[in-house]
Amino acid sequence: MNEKYICARIITLDKHGAKKMYLHNIRKKPASYRNTNADTIKNIYWTNPNYSNSEDFLSEAANDVEVLYYNKKHKNLPKNAKHFKQMYIVLTPDESLSQEQYKEILDKALENTLNYFKKNNIEYLHYSYHFDEKTPHIHVLFKNQQSDTGNTLRNLFKKQELSNLQDIVAQNIPYNYVRGMKGSRKTSLSIANAHRIYLKNTIKELEIKKQELKNIEQKHNNFKNEIIDLKKIMFQTKAFIQDELFIKYKSAIKIINTINQSLYKCIEEKDGYSLNDIPELFNAVQDLIKKYNFNKDIKIFNYIETKISDIESKYKINDFVL
Repeated sequence: MNEKYICARIITLDKHGAKKMYLHNIRKKPASYRNTNADTIKNIYWTNPNYSNSEDFLSEAANDVEVLYYNKKHKNLPKNAKHFKQMYIVLTPDESLSQEQYKEILDKALENTLNYFKKNNIEYLHYSYHFDEKTPHIHVLFKNQQSDTGNTLRNLFKKQELSNLQDIVAQNIPYNYVRGMKGSRKTSLSIANAHRIYLKNTIKELEIKKQELKNIEQKHNNFKNEIIDLKKIMFQTKAFIQDELFIKYKSAIKIINTINQSLYKCIEEKDGYSLNDIPELFNAVQDLIKKYNFNKDIKIFNYIETKISDIESKYKINDFVL
């Protein structure tokens, strides 16, 4: 069985960097590498109640660092000094563990860390549990200062002390997690490998999306071409109606009107055509319809109707939406 590691890393942050990291920690700043089901996962956030629970609390904390340094050293904090540090406690992923089990591990690691801070007079400001990334972890934001002396933590966090801190964080961690091997990059490599696998899968998903978009684009182009063809047919139909059909039917209507006038004259005035001629007039109208082939001309409209129906059945709005 592969060993599972718990590792702690510490970075130093200026005021701007701390605020940026804090926004990331409370998910006000999007993280593109979050799990696809991130919205269903419950992260945990806590902020030191000595400060207002807002983004500006870091400004208050930074001011406190400067005031304490001045009171202890009787001089201003150096301009290039950084006010904050952050510890990143991360686990090797284990797919057999639930979020609650991960939380149990991280709870113990956090307890070990905060006991160490208390012993060394380090005030922590904020921590966040993140379960929405491939590697479960905690961010612990704290002052880069010891509250009893006003000193920055540069002298405390020597190489050997940081190694000791790794031991402390990993004490009594459940589910067979152990401290990262001394002098080894095994922990870092296992975590980095998890990120590589995630990125590889993300790239694969993007390639699939790219192909889907390409298929949609092709379908859209086909749809566009069909509409262009339909517009051409409509234009030709309009020209047909305005020219040939109009002239043809205008002539037909004129003849029909003439026949109708004769028919009315026959009925009303009882001269011209006799009543016996009415069937003959009716036959003349039928011959006129056949001569001008109205039904044949109307077929072009039926074709347009069929063409539109065909396009509607082949292309739906949803076809162009991922």
